[in-house]
Amino acid sequence: EGGVCLKVYEGKSKPYLCSKRAYRRGDSASVEVDRVELARLILSGQNQTFDELPSNWSDFSFRLLSDRLISHLGLTNFDDNSLRTLGLVSVDGAHTNAAEILSDRNGLPGVDIVRFGKNISEFLDRTLVTGESVLAQYDAAMEMYERYCTYEVVSGAVRKRVERVPREAFREAVANALVHRTWDVSANVTIGIHDDRVVVSSPGGLPEGVSMGEYLGGGISVPRNPILANVFF
Repeated sequence: EGGVCLKVYEGKSKPYLCSKRAYRRGDSASVEVDRVELARLILSGQNQTFDELPSNWSDFSFRLLSDRLISHLGLTNFDDNSLRTLGLVSVDGAHTNAAEILSDRNGLPGVDIVRFGKNISEFLDRTLVTGESVLAQYDAAMEMYERYCTYEVVSGAVRKRVERVPREAFREAVANALVHRTWDVSANVTIGIHDDRVVVSSPGGLPEGVSMGEYLGGGISVPRNPILANVFF
C-alpha cells in the first residue's frame, strides 16, 4: 500500500555500467551481459552496426557480386567506386564487415540446408555452405528449393509446375534470414525441408528496438545489417 513506482526509460548512451559491469533486462531480472552482448551494446550506443565496422579479412574478391549487379542492374563495370557506393569500403579506404560477408571467400559462418526423411534423424540430402559469399549461400538454398519443393504434372498436352511451398515465400524467408542474422556468432542459418513444411532458423533474436508485439503485428522493419540489406534490396 502506498508504494513507489520507479520507471526507468531506455537510454541511448549504451552501455551503462554498475561496478564496471554491464547488465540487460531479462524478463523480471537483470542479467550480466557476456562479451558479445557488450560489444553489441557499445555499437548501439555509438549508433553503429556490425556490418559497417572494419573487417579483419584480407583476401577480398567480388566476382559473384559484380556478376549479379551487372546482370540485374545493367552496370557496365564494377570497381572501387561501386564498393564505396554500396558501403563495402569506408571513407578511409577500409573494407567493412559487409564487404567480407559479400566476398567470394570469407571467414564467416553460412547456411546449412537439409532435406529430411520421415523424421529429423533421417538426412536424405544436405548442403553446407560456409566461408563463401552470402550470395552463394542464397543460391544454394534456391537450388535445394528447386530440387525438393517443386515438381511437374503432365495433364494431356499440358505440363504444369507445382510448388509444394510457394517460391516467393521461401525466397523471402531465406533472404531475410541471411540479411538480418547476427554475424558475430559462429552459427549457421539452418533450413529444414520436410515433407509438409520448411523451417528456416536464423541466429540472433529480434533486432534492437523491435518488440515481440511489434514484430507479430507487422508494419515495422529495423534492419540489423543495413548495408547488407541495401545490397539485397
